[in-house]
Amino acid sequence: MAPPRKDRRSAKRHYLGKVTGFGHVQRVYQTREAIEVDEQEGYDVVRKRVFYDDVLLVTYHRFVGRGFVIVTALAGGAIGALALVIGREATADAKQVAWVFAALAAPFVIALALRVALKVDAVTVYGRRTKAQVHFWVRKGRARRVFNTICRAVKETQDLLARELAASRPAAPGPLPPPPAA
Repeated sequence: MAPPRKDRRSAKRHYLGKVTGFGHVQRVYQTREAIEVDEQEGYDVVRKRVFYDDVLLVTYHRFVGRGFVIVTALAGGAIGALALVIGREATADAKQVAWVFAALAAPFVIALALRVALKVDAVTVYGRRTKAQVHFWVRKGRARRVFNTICRAVKETQDLLARELAASRPAAPGPLPPPPAA
């Protein structure tokens, strides 16, 4: 049996982005009530939610990424060092092999230079118990739009909750009568 129409409409998710690492992928979606994170590690999938009324902080920042810099620098440096060692040989065949190794080192050097120059934009949503993070390598404008959309949704939800809470509170009692005279 299909769920009622209202439930189906509220379950719609919009893809925001993902975060990849060694052995895991996090896909982040936006729903009407929360930010959802589907974390896939191997064959296991775990879904976490950061509800808009639980959000404490939303940040937009840039980072380079230490792991990426170390791995690309070591790989490019090792292949480049091999190219230099082989290139010192006087034979023409050795020079050709050195150029091949230099061409193999070039993508690592280019990737490292691009990462340091452009950095990775990240939008992070901190809740009381969980957090959601989305990385944007190339599309910087999309990162800013996602940040603004999340901030707007959080503000609207928390303002609505504050209005409902203020309306449900009883009126403050008047001043207390003076204490009895002794």
